[in-house]
Amino acid sequence: MKLKYISYLGFLFGINFVLRYPLFPYEHGSDSFGNHVHTLSIMNDGYYGNYINFFSYFGLYPGSVNSGSLFLLASFSSLTSLSVHSSIFLLQTLLVFLSASAFFLFSYNIHRDILFALISAVLYTTSRDVLIFTTWTFSFRGLYLSLFPLFLLFAIRSLNKFNIKEISFFILYTLLLFSIHRMAFFNLLIFISMLLVYIHRNT
Repeated sequence: MKLKYISYLGFLFGINFVLRYPLFPYEHGSDSFGNHVHTLSIMNDGYYGNYINFFSYFGLYPGSVNSGSLFLLASFSSLTSLSVHSSIFLLQTLLVFLSASAFFLFSYNIHRDILFALISAVLYTTSRDVLIFTTWTFSFRGLYLSLFPLFLLFAIRSLNKFNIKEISFFILYTLLLFSIHRMAFFNLLIFISMLLVYIHRNT
């Protein structure tokens, strides 16, 4: 049975790697080149010029953008001693694998069927927009799309167990997504839905 699960995950990771294997030896996308420059600025200067106060980290201060992605890339490049160029490819590939695994587990929590979970994870990670924004490019939207399945997994686990540990992970991860992209504000709708479901269950 374990071999079966490993083969499913191997297929999931393999198809995502093959579809994202670069045709050109460099990153692409105007957002990626801009974020590349900002990341180099953080690594060379030791600070980010657009970071003015706490709110600017989440893009909530005038003239600021969500900065979590830039600090993540700068940290990854520094820790691995890889160039920013190579770090974009490796980091995004690892995040896609994380995204595929999280969506697989999320789907399995909804319907306890391995094949259903596998198909769901493949459909999400190979969908058009996810492929475009996660193939050797570094845009805030692409990083958010890679991390969103883990948010769904934390959400359904919190709803099913509803204890301090699960809720704490969910809240901390939600704050992390706020630092990645402004689309995270739409997650508040999911949070409100969770509260309504919990209230309905306990009335």
